[in-house]
Amino acid sequence: MKNTVRLRLLRQYSSLYKRANVDLSICAYCSFQRQCLDHVPPLNWIESFDIERYQKRGGEFWLYPSCARCNAWLGAKELFTYQERLGYLYERYTKAVERESALWTKEEIDELGYSLQVMVKARQHFLKELMKAHRGVETNVINYGR
Repeated sequence: MKNTVRLRLLRQYSSLYKRANVDLSICAYCSFQRQCLDHVPPLNWIESFDIERYQKRGGEFWLYPSCARCNAWLGAKELFTYQERLGYLYERYTKAVERESALWTKEEIDELGYSLQVMVKARQHFLKELMKAHRGVETNVINYGR
């Protein structure tokens, strides 16, 4: 059912959205590799406001390249500009990094059994990727504002 609604919205309103003038190969939020496009404002909200009035007030419809994580975290949140969406992601990545920031030393990992080492190393890798994405979002916040 959800996909049917989304497909209808895409058919009906996709012509309003234009691609942002940015590097389409990387996420416009975290600078990781692009995997999808983010509709700004979210496609799910488009029928909730008067399109002509929105445009007369300076509202625009954009498609930004996005990685899967940023796109999933943003979803259909009630954030209608790139800056609002970027600010939301900055807060989300900041909280995630703070929550996950317990790094193990090599010596501590070496003391663990093999299975636990594999798990901890995978978690460390995830955290490093999360921190890298956070830095990318932070850079975009500095460059493009909230």
